[in-house]
Amino acid sequence: MTSLQRASVICSCVIRKWVNESLKTNIQLIEELASGAVYCQFIDMVFEGVMPLEKVVFATNRMVDFRRNFKILRKCLHELQIPLPVPIEELIKCDFEVNLYFAACFYSAFKDLIAIRQERVDNYNPLAARKYQKFSMEPPTYVSQGTDVQNPDELDPLVRNVGVQVYMYKQKNVETKPLKTDV
Repeated sequence: MTSLQRASVICSCVIRKWVNESLKTNIQLIEELASGAVYCQFIDMVFEGVMPLEKVVFATNRMVDFRRNFKILRKCLHELQIPLPVPIEELIKCDFEVNLYFAACFYSAFKDLIAIRQERVDNYNPLAARKYQKFSMEPPTYVSQGTDVQNPDELDPLVRNVGVQVYMYKQKNVETKPLKTDV
């Protein structure tokens, strides 16, 4: 294991522990943060009345819900003037590295915000705030990559087909050719 891989594992453990203890949940993988719901609840934890938690979808495997959650997060961050870019399309693909990097940036920014609103954070009940909903994604989870469309042609760029990933690359004036790789 390289030192970079070791650092990623340690960072992942620290972030998952922080999420689980702060929000009274049981996140097992960094990729579970790809729904965006965790970040939305953290904003609600610090800033009362800013995050519309009733619009956040907590237990889902649908990319459309992931996207919606991150759009809500992005809007709230903008309103609060928190300069944290939210790469929605990259995050919703459940990629470990992308989600770890964003989680680390969010963690760093959030730790600074907690100091400002410590009393609210101490008195916050995360279970009641999300109406006792779980964060974990409903089956199928990562196998489907959050696919939420019935027609595989609508999936761009990633398509799952009988255990084989098929990447569709569409280029101008070039015939579309699938590239098959092992899962």
